[in-house]
Amino acid sequence: MTAVIADVRKDPPSSAPLEPGVWWLSPVVISLVVASASIAPTVLLSDREFRSLWRTPKSITWETLWLFGSGAVAIAFGAMVAIAAIPRYKPPTVEWPGLSGSSVRLLRRSSTVLTTLTLIGYAAFGFAIVRAGLNPFDLTSTYGEGLGIRDIVGTIPGVTTLTQFGIAAVVVSAILLTKAFSRIELYKLLAVVVLASLRAFYFDERLAILELVVPITVVVAASLSVKQGWRRRVLRFMPPVGLVAVIAIFGLFEYSRSWTYFRTHTSESYLDFVLSRFAGYYATALNNGHLVLQHLDWPNRLPYDTIEAFWAAPGIEQADLYVRLGGHAEPYNRGTPSSLYDSMLYQFGSPEFNNQSGYVGPFIDYGVVGGLIYFLVVGLIAGYLYRRFCRGDAFGLMFYPVVFVGLLEMPRYLYWAQGRTTYAWFGLLIVALLVSKSEAKARDGT
Repeated sequence: MTAVIADVRKDPPSSAPLEPGVWWLSPVVISLVVASASIAPTVLLSDREFRSLWRTPKSITWETLWLFGSGAVAIAFGAMVAIAAIPRYKPPTVEWPGLSGSSVRLLRRSSTVLTTLTLIGYAAFGFAIVRAGLNPFDLTSTYGEGLGIRDIVGTIPGVTTLTQFGIAAVVVSAILLTKAFSRIELYKLLAVVVLASLRAFYFDERLAILELVVPITVVVAASLSVKQGWRRRVLRFMPPVGLVAVIAIFGLFEYSRSWTYFRTHTSESYLDFVLSRFAGYYATALNNGHLVLQHLDWPNRLPYDTIEAFWAAPGIEQADLYVRLGGHAEPYNRGTPSSLYDSMLYQFGSPEFNNQSGYVGPFIDYGVVGGLIYFLVVGLIAGYLYRRFCRGDAFGLMFYPVVFVGLLEMPRYLYWAQGRTTYAWFGLLIVALLVSKSEAKARDGT
């Protein structure tokens, strides 16, 4: 009997659909590839080239590069262990993600709620723009001229941040669209993406697009991988096409953001300029991470990078809790030009490239051993969610597409620890709990 069960777990029944099998969606692959792609140019370029290309000294050492690379390897190892520990197949009778009718109806209602909350947030941004006395022509004519539109417009605390429910909204809508095409769901998804694109353009916030497009891509790729014919073959070309698309979007924003200034100060072509800037955001992020280790690691420093969302939470930030408990100013204090981090960049780096790298946070918060344990745990969680995502389980479906964003952006910042993801995690958690309960009822036939 035991042998029969073992055989069933190793080989899927012929009636069961294939699970998603996209090699580049694996947390093992993405963590290693992204780390290698960001570390390689940092290693190869000299101090003179750093200064010439990005106007910053090359400070990072081999020891720090090995440390950051070890963090990426720890993620990959943890993910590998989690993936190996979870059986590959479950016995669904419908195509991935294999959700019941009651769960699909629940997801439709959740999508409506999440999209509505997101639109309320963008409506608040619209009100803030009007309050600031700006019109669409003002936004277009002032963008890229150093007038700081985001600073002029400001925010409405607790309301404009509702836009971050958009991450959860597009995840739910994308999953629903894999089940069956719905014009309403498509309109919801496009509305959130278009508004995020406008926000990214006018407020100089490219991440607002990436954190929506990447989860959508993850869900679509998983759906295509269980299809037959040309749709499955398309997946072979998605990584290079995706990279070209990311660079193209980056170049589009960079044209208004910096090329209008630098084209009068350089003889290189626009394409060369875009490629060097793109590489610069990753190489200088690792370099800045080294500077953080060297200059922002004071005695008895409270953990900040890995739990930044906590310190930035409403009430906690206003109460200066980090200062009260740690006896020291916050290391980053984003939005404040005179922060410790910005002051450090002015002295040792370049404030133009201000990403501090996601690899440095765990090591500066918990030390070398603690940092490696942190990355190992991240890998275990990522691997667990990836397998649950492939099996069509509620928590994997909701969380892994967003975790993938964090793995992709690890060289630049610790994405999932930032306050901008709090609403998304909260919304996805509620939806995952509801869908999980709905699936349990469906299996029990109640």
